[in-house]
Amino acid sequence: MPPAPDEGSTFTYDVVIPTRRRPPGLVDQTIASVEGQTLPPRRIILVVDGNSDEAAAARLRWPHVEVIELAPRRGVAAARQAGIDAATSEWVAFVDDDDLWARHKMQVTSAFVREHPECQALRSTYRIFSSPALEDREFGGQIIDLKAEKLAELESMAVGSAPRNDMSYLDIHGDSVNRLLTRNAGVIGSTCVRLEVLRAIPPVPDGTQPGDDYLLFCLIATRAEWWLIDEPLLFYRIHPGQDTRAHASDGAIRAVRTRRMAWEICGESATRPLASYGLEYRREFRSILWSLARRGRMAETMRVYREALPLVPRMRDRLAMLVPEPVAWRWRYRIRARGSSGAVS
Repeated sequence: MPPAPDEGSTFTYDVVIPTRRRPPGLVDQTIASVEGQTLPPRRIILVVDGNSDEAAAARLRWPHVEVIELAPRRGVAAARQAGIDAATSEWVAFVDDDDLWARHKMQVTSAFVREHPECQALRSTYRIFSSPALEDREFGGQIIDLKAEKLAELESMAVGSAPRNDMSYLDIHGDSVNRLLTRNAGVIGSTCVRLEVLRAIPPVPDGTQPGDDYLLFCLIATRAEWWLIDEPLLFYRIHPGQDTRAHASDGAIRAVRTRRMAWEICGESATRPLASYGLEYRREFRSILWSLARRGRMAETMRVYREALPLVPRMRDRLAMLVPEPVAWRWRYRIRARGSSGAVS
């Protein structure tokens, strides 16, 4: 159950929502979930990226929302930064323009901050949802929890069902930089950060996508540890056709470049050397490489391989990236069966 409303709460927050060409009905639902908080925000800042008509329509549709227009289009990282620059409350909460907040999300956040006054950045666990028409599939290693369209339905269904995804990967407090350099940990819509922390870090470079939220998480970790509220307070939407397992070459290259950028900007804050990440990186990059190779896109496969090389300085890791996944799986199985510690991973 959510905590009782705290009428004397001094916790204040602004909400930043970047958007571009999202169906208004979805944005309506997102804004309604923010406005319906048991602890409401001081301001909702909707940043429209590079579309004057959309910005004008947004001002008419949501007159109570502060609308900022970026022109020309600069990307989601710049849109989110514009919202940060406009924020004035002690805390800034983020949500994508198609996700939904549980109605007590920020009330729970306020109570958590009151209990942990040293906290400067936090996120919660989340539930993944889709429309009932979307088939059950895996998306980036996770599966759909709930199938519904409206927040009330999702909240009702969530009460009677156990989460289907392991959220322990979000618990990185005390080792935030190292854990984030290993893998992305979180979704932007569950996060809330003190404004002073956001003011102290450099902006995520324009055009960083995919990976804009990941790089922001890393930058924040150089200034503050990430805390976790172990309660699903966000409903994260999966759309038809969305499949994070399918690596388009341009997207794969950008993802690898973002990982390299994270090291360039945040690597000095890491307590592990780059070479020690070889096991994790060769698994991640092998998956990308062989997703392209299976589709016969060999030139693009090699482009991604070359982009990844600076992140895997040891030759054995570079070679392991080229081993087909089924072969690597067989080798691991055989070596584990023999009780050896030298498995290919």
